[in-house]
Amino acid sequence: MSETITLLVHGAFYRGDEIQRRVLTVRKQENLYTILKREGLYLYDCSGNGTCGKCRVRFLKDAPLPTAGERVLLSAEELRAGVRLACRHTVRADLELALEMEPAQIPDVIGVLPDMERAQEGTDEERTAEGTDGELPLPGERPATGRTEERPGADVLYAAVDIGTTTVAMRAMCCGQEVAAYAALNPQRAYGADVVSRIRAGIQGHAEDMRRQICSCLADGIKLITEQCGRKPEYMVIAANTTMVHLLCGESVEPLSAYPFEPVNIRPQQIVVAGIPAYIICGISAFVGGDIVSGMAATGLHNADNLQLFIDLGTNGEIVLGKKGKFLCTATAAGPAFEGNGSADLMGADLIRIAADLLDEGVMDAQGLLCEPFFSKGIDRTGAHILQEHIRELQKAKAAVAAGIDLLLEQYGAPAREITHVLLAGGFGYYLRPDSAIRIGLLPKAFEGRVRAVGNTALQGACLIGGRMQGSGRSSFASYTQSITADCRYLNLAMQENFEKKYISNLDFPS
Repeated sequence: MSETITLLVHGAFYRGDEIQRRVLTVRKQENLYTILKREGLYLYDCSGNGTCGKCRVRFLKDAPLPTAGERVLLSAEELRAGVRLACRHTVRADLELALEMEPAQIPDVIGVLPDMERAQEGTDEERTAEGTDGELPLPGERPATGRTEERPGADVLYAAVDIGTTTVAMRAMCCGQEVAAYAALNPQRAYGADVVSRIRAGIQGHAEDMRRQICSCLADGIKLITEQCGRKPEYMVIAANTTMVHLLCGESVEPLSAYPFEPVNIRPQQIVVAGIPAYIICGISAFVGGDIVSGMAATGLHNADNLQLFIDLGTNGEIVLGKKGKFLCTATAAGPAFEGNGSADLMGADLIRIAADLLDEGVMDAQGLLCEPFFSKGIDRTGAHILQEHIRELQKAKAAVAAGIDLLLEQYGAPAREITHVLLAGGFGYYLRPDSAIRIGLLPKAFEGRVRAVGNTALQGACLIGGRMQGSGRSSFASYTQSITADCRYLNLAMQENFEKKYISNLDFPS
């Protein structure tokens, strides 16, 4: 039996514990990063090779000597303070340490595990809208928690939430202004970094734990807002992809795992989280969820008079094409390339820029092959080590997205030159250089000068929709959100005869 030692960790985590530290009994010589991730403690995903500098911990005593890589990545002040990279050290004796994270990633609140339940009042039809005629109760009209009716008006405090696969963002809004904010890593990451992993974990019996995790995360945000604002939000509006919604609402994710990929429920829903009504924005399909609908609301795409293209890229790429009255949308399985191939030291937007530069320099050809000696050994650029396999994954991802755009344009009956605006959503879009995206063939050359980043539109849309729910005489939540999806038609790329042909034709980079 291997020797065990004691590890005392100060940090934040979502396991329902009301403590700020944890005592662990671990095996001697075990990797510190592996221990912390296994225990669900907050820590950035890390490539494990000591090059990203993100898995920082601070030894409160007896800090080990820094490695050569740590001397480069960490400042002298940090090294003197005992900061080290968890992936570079094994535990050899009892120790005490603190997690070193950015303030936005570790909220200064203690996890409280809430009870989440569907509103108990009214019929099932009242609680979950079946169509545009079914309207969910609005705050002040029929309080789901049994509280007395509040005075409607512009001074209502509400929370807008974006539940992403990777992160959870929350804004408290009052009088049209942000008055508090909260951000955290999605604690469900313990079950995998993408929706496919979460679906698999849910089928294997972990769905309830993932539901409790995300409820706890939301409760933390509500607690922080309550402390900062002196009162509790009246309600929250949630934007999330279809898988995240199913896990939050306790719906089976098994139908999302196989053809015909029919979600249990993509209609607007009302549940109760952390003691307040939570209004969940409806989705379009199993792969185009409420986060995209929220993005359409934020950008005004659903009311656009000219033809626009909305793109949200990650491990899945959601694309919406159209203008008021007619929209086509689809989703592509882009894989890990746009997330940096699973490497914390390589952002997807950076990889696209580097690939464009390599093409221009002649270091890489149109087939994506690096010239020697880089084909065998890789090439270092801006602190990242680019391998031939990274390029290959990027080619597959950009081919899937480009083929999806081609098919949407073809099915819509519009050439690329008729697109007036290309809207890139999310963090990926914010950092992506449009000229690089066009250079590698991710976007058509006809889009040149028409591409702009629009930020976290899922969260922006939730703020907007939440604001519409204030006061009297307003449209209902269900009717408004479903009016956005009424003109949307989902295009299943896998069912398109020429998708494979277009995919293959887009694998190469433009010469």
